[in-house]
Amino acid sequence: MRTSARVSAQLLLAFITLCTGCDDPGGGTQSLTSQAAASPSGATASAVALAAPAAPSVKITQPTKLTAIHQHGQTFLSWDEVEGVKGVRYQVYRLHRPITAQTLSEATLLGEVGQGSARFYAARTKKDGGWGWRYGERLPGPDGVRLPEGRGMLVWTLDTADPTPGYYAVISANRRGANRSDLGPGNSIGPIEESKAEPMPVEMTEVDVGPQGHLMVQFMDLRHYNPTFHAPGEHNKHLGLPKGDPGRDHALAYAYDYTVYEPAPGKCPKSGKIPVMIKPHGWGGNRYKTFQKNPDPWWCAYMIFPVDESQTWHFGFAEKTDYRKGKAPQPGDSVVNYTEARLIRMIHDLQRHPTFGPTIDPERIYVFGHSMGGSGALAMATRYPDLFAAAYAASPMANYRLSGSKGGANWVNDVAPKWGSPEHNLPIKLQLVGGYGAHLKKYEGTGVWDWQNHVEQLETRMADPMAPISVLHGTADRQVEWDSQAVHLLPALNKAKRWWSAAATDGGHNWQGFRGLGGPFRAPKGAPFLELRAVKSETVPGLSHVSLNPSLTPPVQGLYNHQILWSASWDAWDGDPVDEAERWRVSLCTTDPAQNRCGTGEAAKVDVTPRRLQRFQVKPGGEYAWQLKAVKTNNLLGSGKVTASAEGLITVPQVEIPTDGIRLELLPIKAP
Repeated sequence: MRTSARVSAQLLLAFITLCTGCDDPGGGTQSLTSQAAASPSGATASAVALAAPAAPSVKITQPTKLTAIHQHGQTFLSWDEVEGVKGVRYQVYRLHRPITAQTLSEATLLGEVGQGSARFYAARTKKDGGWGWRYGERLPGPDGVRLPEGRGMLVWTLDTADPTPGYYAVISANRRGANRSDLGPGNSIGPIEESKAEPMPVEMTEVDVGPQGHLMVQFMDLRHYNPTFHAPGEHNKHLGLPKGDPGRDHALAYAYDYTVYEPAPGKCPKSGKIPVMIKPHGWGGNRYKTFQKNPDPWWCAYMIFPVDESQTWHFGFAEKTDYRKGKAPQPGDSVVNYTEARLIRMIHDLQRHPTFGPTIDPERIYVFGHSMGGSGALAMATRYPDLFAAAYAASPMANYRLSGSKGGANWVNDVAPKWGSPEHNLPIKLQLVGGYGAHLKKYEGTGVWDWQNHVEQLETRMADPMAPISVLHGTADRQVEWDSQAVHLLPALNKAKRWWSAAATDGGHNWQGFRGLGGPFRAPKGAPFLELRAVKSETVPGLSHVSLNPSLTPPVQGLYNHQILWSASWDAWDGDPVDEAERWRVSLCTTDPAQNRCGTGEAAKVDVTPRRLQRFQVKPGGEYAWQLKAVKTNNLLGSGKVTASAEGLITVPQVEIPTDGIRLELLPIKAP
């Protein structure tokens, strides 16, 4: 981002393309994975076979002016491409000692790219009935400036398996073979001092996205990424590029743009940490415009706006499928959360930024969105409670399999080419960033259509931590159907024994503000999550079977769980919750949702389950005593005991809450 410290701290990568023999039925090919495994460098490559030819040496003009810059775990290679030679490609090699004609056979082929390997394919978008480039055709180099035409590029992300320092070489190739004999200062370089480290994004310094705005580019690790999905292919109509366009048919894409906005001057107090909000967008059919200013400048928050080009529903796509060929993923493949991991990385990298990172409050990070964006927000809330304080999902998809089953829009046909068909239900693999979501690793191998069935996951992952979730859905919604999605999601949230709230309206598929937020996450003045004060590391009461709720069988229009308030540290009408090793306490009252203060509602009954525990110890099968005391008088109103479930959950059933409030306290009696 635009600071003097930034330029040296942010670098990145670009993308590559083409494979020798791919368009030659008689040409011999060998996968990068196989070739790299045999290399002394130990490097491994993407699961997609990018090509490593067993081709003869031929005389072709070599590239020149090879440069290499290493920073934050990535080595940026750039060279002048050969002019006037049709069909030339460039093979990029790495070795732990100088690369010469004699040592080239020992080197690892990192990738093969064509002319124009610094084109920004993932920023290709539909404009005015045609196609264009969202912020320009060329990728930035390490300094944030776009590479000029005629300059090739590849960035390698270091792994501990890569011996250091590294030596690199780039040689020319075509369908007949590669020039393996002419290596010298123009096309080989080293030693480059390198080390494994977390990459950082590059800011495109030439692009103005408005006041306090920063256009960032993140580059994926070729070793662990499928770079064919966002490349031109049959599935995306070749991004509008004509046949014969250099590199179109074999291009790769693994660089992505997103925008970050600092809070506008005067929006924040003069002292104190600043929260972060990430807003995944709705489905746009590859029509994602440039930002000229912050679209949500209202709050004191860093705002992150990702782009999910080609609509993976903010999740991901298959690991091994070559999407350029127009085929859907088949059995034997896996679906990786590539997009979800990119979004988590955006937040993680912002926290590590040398200027902005120290100003961020890690306790106040939120996600919200509508439609496809709401679907992403719901998914991330259920998976990353160690990152998000709370989430808001408007019109989210709850079970993709059922989309269109009630006569509305059928999004199964949109998703299946990316994840594979529901019948195949391909297994998932999870990339985790910054240590977030470590508890999810045990779910690898789950079918992707099951994993994206949040109704099912709320039940099967009952014991898992999740962030507080609020949702909104309109009964007239035919895009993300009310009667195939919300009618199942709201009862599932109720059964999950978590804190949740919802609004069911008579609206359609439109943004209706933050009306679904209830309790101490409400938005009384427009800023969600109670003026962005809600924090992550604090216990919350899970609420189920609230007697004042509208019917859940089936759900009807109305507000769910908005009638119950609890005293949170950021809304402390009766102090902070107590969350000690052997004592848990929370204060609850009822309210009129229009007034949102104790004493204005009706008495209610509700099942209460301690959630998001920080210190209180719950052992499956253990016995716990509970008691209720009046907030105003501290008089004892009731007591009893409960046994923790096999999932390690304690639920006190049908707690009677007077309008002016009670304190519910739990103490262990004995371990199982």
